Amino acid sequence: MQRYGRWVTWWALWLVAACGGGGATGPGNDIVGPIGPFPSGVTGKIGIISSKVVTTSTEAYIETKVHVTDVASATDQVIWTVRDVQILGLTWAPDGNHLVVHTLKDPLGNANHQLQLLTVTGGGPTVIFDGNGPEFCPSYAPDGRLAYWGGFGGTPTGGIWIDGQPVHPLAFGISGLSWMPAGDALVWAQDVTGLERLTLSSGTVTTLLSPVGAETLEYPAVSPNGSRIALMRFGGSRQGQEIWTVAADGSDPKQLTSGFGDGFPQWTPNGNYLAFARPGSRGGIYLIAPGGGTPVRVVGMSNLAGPMAWSQ
Repeated sequence: MQRYGRWVTWWALWLVAACGGGGATGPGNDIVGPIGPFPSGVTGKIGIISSKVVTTSTEAYIETKVHVTDVASATDQVIWTVRDVQILGLTWAPDGNHLVVHTLKDPLGNANHQLQLLTVTGGGPTVIFDGNGPEFCPSYAPDGRLAYWGGFGGTPTGGIWIDGQPVHPLAFGISGLSWMPAGDALVWAQDVTGLERLTLSSGTVTTLLSPVGAETLEYPAVSPNGSRIALMRFGGSRQGQEIWTVAADGSDPKQLTSGFGDGFPQWTPNGNYLAFARPGSRGGIYLIAPGGGTPVRVVGMSNLAGPMAWSQ
């Protein structure tokens, strides 16, 4: 259950950083913007999560919102608002009109993990694949298959699932799932073994990158052409939460950022930029070239709360 504990801790730290240390108060102090300008050739929509503490005269609660930022129009739209629920992962359907989000309700009590389907027009949510056990780390393949981790333990009902069917047993403790572009393999990060790839036809799991010392690898994202994998690295001797890329076979590691809380990397559809989320006073979504350079903020958000996804 080590991963579950880190999720709760990570969410609390991001909320403090995003809200300036004490949380936001009142029902209406969201600040989104500036939005853009985006580099030439960058397209799609960005799914972003915000979260804040709302305090009224009678109660205090966490308000979480799912935003969709449209690159073409440089506009932001809130498609779902929910109380006292974390959103720990999200993925775009290939049609660019639907998001699946991983929700966690009551993290300190009787935790309830689910996958829920949203539309950019505000329809939903609709709970999907609500079988035995929790569901984590949703990831759409280009052909529309939906992979996720479900259940507990290493049995066929605890591991990697695709479209509601178990395909590979895997013990609890993964972070993120990302498809290879051909749809023949999945990549994830795990507590002990690090960055791994599952070949679906054979069921073979290959370790691509092992942790260094006590560090943790999380939230891998495969580039559109399949040549490189982005990921978060933190802990151990690392000073912050860093964005790295490696070649598809785990070789040629390159560090791109060294921010305190940089995380949740995603590739732009053309693969020319790597996007990541950064909390704090200049929080928002940043772009950086895969070869490195100075990150540029393209979406400002004062109460950013973790994962993001970029439609393809």
